[in-house]
Amino acid sequence: MSFGIGALYLGLITVGMVVVYSVLYVGFQKIFTQKYKPFSRKSCFSIVILTILSIATYYISFNFFTDPVLGNRFLHAFGGGFVLFLVAHAALQDAGIVLKQSTVFITGFMIVTLLGLFNEVLEAFLQQHVDFVFAPSLTDTLLDLVSNTVGFIVAYLVSLKSNA
Repeated sequence: MSFGIGALYLGLITVGMVVVYSVLYVGFQKIFTQKYKPFSRKSCFSIVILTILSIATYYISFNFFTDPVLGNRFLHAFGGGFVLFLVAHAALQDAGIVLKQSTVFITGFMIVTLLGLFNEVLEAFLQQHVDFVFAPSLTDTLLDLVSNTVGFIVAYLVSLKSNA
């Protein structure tokens, strides 16, 4: 994948995370409270922070790892699993929703897994039909999904520490 196409794709992923935050913010309220609290300054601040984290992840992945395979693992663990969990966690907190930790874990795991899988399917589709090379092998795709899960677990554990 060329840098231009890669940068465009990662930019779209960052925009997608903002959309996911927005959908979760509204969706969590509908599911867990049946009420709606409009977006606030806190929501806007969260979106800015999550966007910065997402972009910083790309920058670190491509500029601080001499081994592109390790950079890709970092990209998926931190930019995928970790940041996506933070997106869901921020949407919950900003909406004022308090859940049991087991519910936060299951909800976060489902969101990270679903969106990670969606990303990998999209990459496979683009690689097959548009001739962008995202993954040299199926093993890389599976490692991407494992990396997302590791990032999610780390983010969840960090959230437990910060809530203690």
